[in-house]
Amino acid sequence: MRYLLVLATITLLSGCVSTPEAVIFDNNRAYEKPREEVWQNLLSFFESSSIPVKTKDQENGILVAVRPLKRASIYVECGVSDISSVRNGILTVKVSLQSMGNAKTRATVIVTFSAFRQIVGVTQNRIECFSNGTLEEEIFKNL
Repeated sequence: MRYLLVLATITLLSGCVSTPEAVIFDNNRAYEKPREEVWQNLLSFFESSSIPVKTKDQENGILVAVRPLKRASIYVECGVSDISSVRNGILTVKVSLQSMGNAKTRATVIVTFSAFRQIVGVTQNRIECFSNGTLEEEIFKNL
C-alpha cells in the first residue's frame, strides 16, 4: 500500500515539469581569416575553458569536445520544475570549420546536452535539452 502511495505521488509530480523549448539562433559564422588561424583559436578556447577535446581532425576541420556536468548547464534549456532537478548530464560540442577561399572560414557549432531528470530523488528517464546559444556565442567570439 505504501509503495502505491509513493508511486502515485511521483507520477503526479512528474506531470509538473515543463518541456524544454528550442531557442532559435544562428549556429554558423563566417570569418575573414584562414582556416588554420581559426583552428588554432578554437583549440585555445577549449583549452582555456576546461572543456576536454575528445576528437580533433585538423585536416577536415572537425572538433568534438565532451564534458560531464552534474547539473544542468547555463548553456542549455531543460525545462522548468520546482519539484525535480536535472543531474548527471553530458555536454557535447561539435565544431566544423570549412574553408571558403580567399582566407575565409565558416564555423558551425552544435551544442547538445543530455541528462537525467530526478523527481523526489528517483532517477527518471534520460532527457535531451536544447542549447540556448550562449556557448556557441562564446566560441564564436574567440575565433
